[in-house]
Amino acid sequence: MKTLEEMQRDGIDINSAMERFLNNEEMYRSFLRRLPDENTYDNMLEAVRKKDVSYAFDEAHKLKGILGNLALTEAYNILFNIVECLRRGELPEDSELSGFISVYEKWIAYIKDM
Repeated sequence: MKTLEEMQRDGIDINSAMERFLNNEEMYRSFLRRLPDENTYDNMLEAVRKKDVSYAFDEAHKLKGILGNLALTEAYNILFNIVECLRRGELPEDSELSGFISVYEKWIAYIKDM
């Protein structure tokens, strides 16, 4: 199991995460371990593929909140821009979406390997 210090070095903003989770490490880890089963990611990608901007926005916005609460800042920041694009009623650029997919899947692999 990775220590909080290792997780911080790997890019998780542990200080802000611990504030949100009342310094309860086990609660944070429990929520973090749930991320790979979260369906908002797949729902968002499917909605983008179908060009359903409204549903893509809803799912992306939910996922942004989850990533923010878990302090996965790198993924959150990229998704923030995608959410704003969808909020304007536009689909994100393929390069931005593929960049998010790459970062998100990196974090999912990281969590599964913890």
